[in-house]
Amino acid sequence: REAWVRQLETLGVQFRFLASQQIEAGELARFKVLILPYSIALSDAEIREIDRFLARGGRIPRAER
Repeated sequence: REAWVRQLETLGVQFRFLASQQIEAGELARFKVLILPYSIALSDAEIREIDRFLARGGRIPRAER
């Protein structure tokens, strides 16, 4: 997560952290990009909201390891 934060700050990109409850409540609708650093588990409600986010044209960048 720290590497993402440093990179985004270096690029001057504004970002916000969202809690699971915020994602489940549909708050992804306000964003264009979702970064999931080291996410190992998502609730069914989060998955539904992420699917909706992607269907609206949202993007999830893939991290190289």
